[in-house]
Amino acid sequence: MNRSLLDPFQSLELPEQIEEFLSHGHARCVAFNPFGTLLAAGCQDGKVVIWDCETRGVARTYEAHSKQVTCLRWSKNGKHIVSGGLDQCVVQYNLEKGAKEATMKLEAAVVSISMHESQPHICVASFAVGSPSRIDFAANHVRPVPTVLLDGEAKPSKGVAQNSLLSAVALCDHAGEVIYVGQTRGTIAVVDASSLRFLDVIKVAGSPRIISLVLNSTGSHLAAICYDRVIRVYEVAAFSGRAARRKSFSASEIISKVSGRHQMPKAGSAVLGGDAMLKLVREFQNAVERNQWRSAAFTADSEHLAAAAHSKTEHIIYIWNREWGNLTCILEGPKQGVVDIDWHPVRNILASVSAEGQIFLWVRVYRENWSAFAPDFEQLEENQEYVEREDEFDVNPRSDVVPGDATPALDEEEDVDIMTLDPGLLQEGAQDPDCLRHLPVHIKPEAAVDSSAPSTGVKDEAAGQPVQGVEPAARSQPSSGGPSARGGRSKREASVRLSDELPEGLPSKRTR
Repeated sequence: MNRSLLDPFQSLELPEQIEEFLSHGHARCVAFNPFGTLLAAGCQDGKVVIWDCETRGVARTYEAHSKQVTCLRWSKNGKHIVSGGLDQCVVQYNLEKGAKEATMKLEAAVVSISMHESQPHICVASFAVGSPSRIDFAANHVRPVPTVLLDGEAKPSKGVAQNSLLSAVALCDHAGEVIYVGQTRGTIAVVDASSLRFLDVIKVAGSPRIISLVLNSTGSHLAAICYDRVIRVYEVAAFSGRAARRKSFSASEIISKVSGRHQMPKAGSAVLGGDAMLKLVREFQNAVERNQWRSAAFTADSEHLAAAAHSKTEHIIYIWNREWGNLTCILEGPKQGVVDIDWHPVRNILASVSAEGQIFLWVRVYRENWSAFAPDFEQLEENQEYVEREDEFDVNPRSDVVPGDATPALDEEEDVDIMTLDPGLLQEGAQDPDCLRHLPVHIKPEAAVDSSAPSTGVKDEAAGQPVQGVEPAARSQPSSGGPSARGGRSKREASVRLSDELPEGLPSKRTR
């Protein structure tokens, strides 16, 4: 929608109600592609279903995993998608070719996954127990992401950690330069993606366990869902000018820096102090009901943050204003819990997955506003009889120049550009011609016709070849005394469809 036509007194274009629900299998997670034209859903039976957001139909289905699919991620160009499941596998698909491209068997069930947007063969997987791993499909190599504890113990991860304290969730930034690692002891580590060395370690107040990490569309803000029922939003230093120079540290160097201090900081950077790479800017929570949060997502413009409450019987989604921190609205759906949510990257559409496996699409209800076209328009409560003036509808051609105004009248014959998209509505790189916005059509070859079958003499109208495999008895015979006996034909008797008896791949034909 053109932003200049929006009502200035109704600027919040947030969803209000469910427009439609999608049902094809038992969905457990969803993810929009970077252009909002496709929606991927991971199902409980291990399938990955690709929905067309324009037609709201199933575009493609993949037999992905042997168990439930837990997470999905798209590449920046929309050509690749990666999925993780409870079968301890990470699968990469090439949507342009329509087939699986690589499969990696890991040592634990995958609960979340993050893909390098510019290099789709690199991703970071997080597990229910243990430290995350960096996966390179091209080199067929798995490298553990290091973790560190600030209570005097530091240990790089080796496969699945035996100590549950080393369990962590990881997330790649959009540029693929750093990896954010949220740990169970209330720390968020910033790790260099290439060297896997620490850049900074952020201490969270109260040391709650980090459940999930979410980045906005630009990568300027990071949201951390914590176990203490608080969602903390951090500002990334690279977007605020505070990270002009980065210095990496090993786990032992971080421990020595922390142990050398007289007192451990309760919150903030434990390594860089005031020059922290993540700065806490906002905290969101439900102070009344103290809900635990299941999933979170930023809006397309990053002005709001949506979070789904962790409940088995209530479908409730809270939306806050990220800048001011106030609660904007609450979306209430059917009596089903929320499993996952994702926000449309271009439009203000929210997709939520219910506990029953259905996908709900939340949209805004647009109301007619005729005053936008006629400023003097007045809405009436009831019908009124209008009495026109005597000269109201007389021909009164206006001049090109309004008297008393030096500016000429607007050129009403100027061409309106309806093809160019608003750059603000597309993500960076979305106008790349190499991007895949819609799935290509794969045409299957028709089945070959057996030339040895007897011919009935019925010819195909398009190709002029006799149709094979149709018995002569299939033709209708006029009954005695019927319309044909009087020189006419009965349409019900004389028209017989041969499509049910023709071989597959041949066009149907009517006989007389």
